[in-house]
Amino acid sequence: MNSDPRFARDVGNIVLETGRASQQAVVDRYVNGEAVSYTELRKVWSDPVGWIPTVTAIGSINVYAAIRAVNLTLPPEQRIKVWLGEPPIDWPQIDTKDDWQPLVKQRETHAADLIAREILAKGKKALVIYGAGHLGRYDGYDNLRVQIDAKQPGAWFIVMPYVGYLEKR
Repeated sequence: MNSDPRFARDVGNIVLETGRASQQAVVDRYVNGEAVSYTELRKVWSDPVGWIPTVTAIGSINVYAAIRAVNLTLPPEQRIKVWLGEPPIDWPQIDTKDDWQPLVKQRETHAADLIAREILAKGKKALVIYGAGHLGRYDGYDNLRVQIDAKQPGAWFIVMPYVGYLEKR
């Protein structure tokens, strides 16, 4: 992550799909430089609602360490805030797919409500790191992008990496 201080000053927030909201306090402590055991930190990305079996991409996991490194160079009031976009889940309470399914349906609304409440309503900006399914335009699917567009049209500036064509030639 670039340590250019303009990002922290001009944007200052990152919303991540790779973390569940019930672990927000752990991430807050970690990215602000406090000692957090790997066992505790691992729960942030290892048991969210929508990643089955779990987040395994080291790049996604390394984002937390990169933000921490940048934050340690900044005064506390200027640090980057990380928001966990996955809804909270209490896995011991989940016994069946029917128990889990209502939480899956909250993946879009939880993140949209978080962004509307904590970022847009306060006149702030955020880097939102989510998969294409949450940010593309799909008929009949009220994903994260559609929900934010409904509340605040024009709020998005979306960049999606080119990953190649879907068909072999």
